[in-house]
Amino acid sequence: MRHRILAIDDDKDILRVMKANLQLHDFQVDTAVDCREAENALSETLPDLILLDLMLPDRDGIEFCIELKRQYGRSQCRFCGTGCTVMPGVKDGRVVSIKGDADSPINFGRLCMKGYSLPHIMYGNDRLTKPLVRKSDGSYSEAGWDEVLDLIADRFAGLIKKHGRDSVAWYGSGQNTTQEAFAANKLFKGIIGTANLEGNPRLCMASAVGGYLNTFGADEPAGTYDDFDQADCFFIIGSNTAENHPMLFRRVVNRKTAYPEKIKVIVADPRYTPTARYADIHLKF
Repeated sequence: MRHRILAIDDDKDILRVMKANLQLHDFQVDTAVDCREAENALSETLPDLILLDLMLPDRDGIEFCIELKRQYGRSQCRFCGTGCTVMPGVKDGRVVSIKGDADSPINFGRLCMKGYSLPHIMYGNDRLTKPLVRKSDGSYSEAGWDEVLDLIADRFAGLIKKHGRDSVAWYGSGQNTTQEAFAANKLFKGIIGTANLEGNPRLCMASAVGGYLNTFGADEPAGTYDDFDQADCFFIIGSNTAENHPMLFRRVVNRKTAYPEKIKVIVADPRYTPTARYADIHLKF
């Protein structure tokens, strides 16, 4: 079944591009440039997702916009770590739309396609919401949390008894909280008695921290987002910022658009990415 999306924006050019991109992914897309058109589009059936951007409501649509605004909460996008504020629209306890927060100093009311896809991810048919236990034939069956935790504990105990403490290990995620990582360390080092703990931060954040310490003397990037608005030259090395951190790249685009002759963008990357296409100079290495 094709998902239906209603995109609302007072900029027709943005709507045209958004509609074309979404249709490439087999979405049914309706568009509206003001509240009157949005009301007409919503009069028949509620779409699976509403993309609501900043718009100039007409007088007849004021009440419609106010009602939508009342239903919006405020949260944080969890994708690339830029820190964009998202505002989910909730109806009957279910997220039915999403938009950026106009008061956010990070994304200024904008969202990229990853942020816009949050509601679909929440209710996607392929989202794992219950524990699954793999059977001997390779298939999976649903199970309760208590059952699964007992199974894990029994398997761990059996392995340790048969092969020793170092036969088990813990591999964590960069999404683990400090408290979760502390509990895992206490369990494996203090109770089980093994140092077999690892996590993806060693390949990602931990290596970046080491680089920052050696380069800048501090375990964090030396710049701030405000520096984007003051820079005359952007030297982007090995990063496809346009797709990986679209809201940050928007700052580069805004700066370049405001001063096209003054601002230079240099990209060093063996790939020809959307970021490289925007560069004044593309250095392949």
